[in-house]
Amino acid sequence: MMLATAKDPRAHALLPIVMLTVGINFVQNSLCRPEGAVFHQILYVEQGNGILETAEGNFELPEGIAVFMRKDAPVKYYGKSEIFNTAWVSFVGSSVDQMLSYVGAKNFAFLQSKSIYSMIVNAYKLAERGSAQELLSKCAYEVLISFFHELNTVHQSPMLIKAKNYIEENFKKDISVSDVARFLGVSESSIFRLFRDYERQTPSDYLKAIRMRRASQLLLAETEMKISELAHRCGFFDTAYFCKVFKKEMGMTPKTYRSRFQQ
Repeated sequence: MMLATAKDPRAHALLPIVMLTVGINFVQNSLCRPEGAVFHQILYVEQGNGILETAEGNFELPEGIAVFMRKDAPVKYYGKSEIFNTAWVSFVGSSVDQMLSYVGAKNFAFLQSKSIYSMIVNAYKLAERGSAQELLSKCAYEVLISFFHELNTVHQSPMLIKAKNYIEENFKKDISVSDVARFLGVSESSIFRLFRDYERQTPSDYLKAIRMRRASQLLLAETEMKISELAHRCGFFDTAYFCKVFKKEMGMTPKTYRSRFQQ
């Protein structure tokens, strides 16, 4: 399924990043762009595996891989297995080139990442509901920056990746730094140093950011869900405390956030 999102012509001129299209559960046919696309794209392989052909060589596309493809870069990709389903988000914008320069993006980059897929799914749900272009712009920015942040981190510290994966898989539970340290078989001080050196934040701050991101997604995707249930799904077992943290981090209460951004 695919959705076109940038219908307001002002978006291209005024927003720093514009989401053009977003799709999930797409039965991917062979696609050839000898002169490249007119937009940047992050593609995720949901099911099956495929091949990506570029001027720089041919690359396997296994299930679970996310691929950044820069605009104007010649490319062809197609399924190698009987089933080849993809999800993606495409974007342009006045500030995208500066962002890509900042993160050191090349024509193509590859990242094994479940979190990028969840961001694309969230963007799709918002686009499906006709959400405002500025909110979709925020989603595109989050996908792009998160992709390259994860990519750069992968090359820096395998242990940090394991720690972050543990937190992302268990953020709904009442976990602590000691749980992360125990899982990795290292000291708590080692975990604190990892996050300080690579993330410039504490493990608790990282956990809180994951929970806030999930909370903001659920507030807009599940409009009938009670705040108490939503808080529980994000790892908060005290609704009042969740609301306090959300307001401090997001600048408004969960109810205000939902009413302001939902369509």
